[in-house]
Amino acid sequence: MPKYLLSSIENTREVAKTLANLVKESRIMTFSGNLGTGKTTTIQEICKALGVSDFVSSPSFGLVNEYQNSDEHIFHFDLYRMNSLDEALDIGFLEYLDSGSICLIEWPEVVLDLLPEEGIRVSLNHEEDGKRSISW
Repeated sequence: MPKYLLSSIENTREVAKTLANLVKESRIMTFSGNLGTGKTTTIQEICKALGVSDFVSSPSFGLVNEYQNSDEHIFHFDLYRMNSLDEALDIGFLEYLDSGSICLIEWPEVVLDLLPEEGIRVSLNHEEDGKRSISW
């Protein structure tokens, strides 16, 4: 499991390029970590690396945002406010996963039982020196 320090936006951008290449294959990537560890920033940079030109923001209240690059749809989930697996099913979460589109999922804990094994699990953490780290 590679681990990198995220010490600057340039460094985050480089890591995001690597993750963008990985998600092209796996199609599903989850992002776990405490508030302020950089989940949304990392997803913004992944979307840029995937060719999304739209503004990428956290879908905290809408649960899912849809972006488009020249080839495909990319779904960005923020499940922080989701309380149950039934809520995920009610929004059609399985249909999103089965669509073949890239799914980037913040706060995936409530839907872990629905996620395929081949998805990539990204973890972001605060380090003792005030920096952040990312691993998968």
